[in-house]
Amino acid sequence: MGLFKPAWASKNWDKAVKAVEKLSDQNKLARAVREAESWKARKTAAEKLTDQKILSDLAISSDDISILEIVVEKLTDQEILAHVVKHEKYDSIRLVAAEKLTDQSLVQELYARIAKADRFELGEAVILRAIKNLTNQKLLFDVAINTSLVAQRAAIEKLTDQSKLAEVAKIDSNHGSAAVRMLTDHAMIIDVAKNARVATTRWEAIEKLIDQNVLSDIAKNTDVEWIGEMIVNNKLTDQDLLADVAKSAKADKVKRYAVWKLNDQNLLADVAKNTDNWEILFDIADKLTNKCLAQEIYIDIAKNADKRDIQFRAAEKIADQNIAEKVFRMLSKSDADWISSKAENKLPESQPKLIKIAKDNKANKYERKEALEILTDKGALIEIATSKDTNKYCYIWHETVFDDHTATGIIEHELDLRETARKRLAELRTE
Repeated sequence: MGLFKPAWASKNWDKAVKAVEKLSDQNKLARAVREAESWKARKTAAEKLTDQKILSDLAISSDDISILEIVVEKLTDQEILAHVVKHEKYDSIRLVAAEKLTDQSLVQELYARIAKADRFELGEAVILRAIKNLTNQKLLFDVAINTSLVAQRAAIEKLTDQSKLAEVAKIDSNHGSAAVRMLTDHAMIIDVAKNARVATTRWEAIEKLIDQNVLSDIAKNTDVEWIGEMIVNNKLTDQDLLADVAKSAKADKVKRYAVWKLNDQNLLADVAKNTDNWEILFDIADKLTNKCLAQEIYIDIAKNADKRDIQFRAAEKIADQNIAEKVFRMLSKSDADWISSKAENKLPESQPKLIKIAKDNKANKYERKEALEILTDKGALIEIATSKDTNKYCYIWHETVFDDHTATGIIEHELDLRETARKRLAELRTE
């Protein structure tokens, strides 16, 4: 350059940029792009270029990524753009060139490869830009299951192929729900509802279903208990199908939920004939209006169930006191102390002891209450229920309320054992 060094070559950046801004000659601008010391001057010069030949030369020869971004964006020559796509080392520049190609089918694989690149290395914005241009459903599916979370979500949102969306929903643990929300094909929704790896994704699909037969089938066969419970509680209304679930579901808890929703007495009776689950039988007996059949079930449970607690509960429901007493006497000999004690308190000979506890104002108030709750001697209960002796049967105490170890108030509690006796009398009248 010698003595005639151009102003744009100045080491003073402001002077160099101002000099470039005055240029209009494309060759001089191209020279400034290649030789200016100031990156800002080089960039300003590139932004003023319009000559396609010069732009093409720079696109092929430049190694400056900031210049390449500008000149490739200005290119229209399809051959040069294709050359950049094929040979450029910077993926972000290849992406710019690919977006300008007329035939987008030629660069779908490039978009997919960029979409699966390391987001910390290439940048999230570049990856999302590539996905935005991706239309090939097979490649979008590949991106949706093999990339970072952000890229996965973007790819899923571009999927339209229902089978691909269903596949994502079934196998993806992060964005399965997003895929389900885009599903409209009924068969695919059912497939996801039954087979998705993540239970919450299954439920998202189930919420889109209304077909009672399909819902019943899922409730019966699901290996996720809470899903069966949710279907029965929130989706299934058909009484015949509820009865089928009550008889055939894999999970006993799902069967019980179905029984709780059953109101049809004939169906309840039919389920009772077809189950060997004692808890379900107990639930059915509680719902039956046919009291004779209910009593038969309670007696069967009390005599034959394999768990002492349900035998005890069933015995409490038996109207025939002779049969009930036999069961309680049998249970009073149980190895389980807690059940033997409870059963013993149900025996006629235990009544005097319970009456004594209930009337003893020196006994623990909770023990007195528990005694009244299992007492069957109506005379003693009436005596306590009608007593005028408030001091003997009524307790009032106060509890300090704390918030973060600081006292914030006082709550008053009251226990009237006469009210407990009245409630027990009411229970005995209905038994």
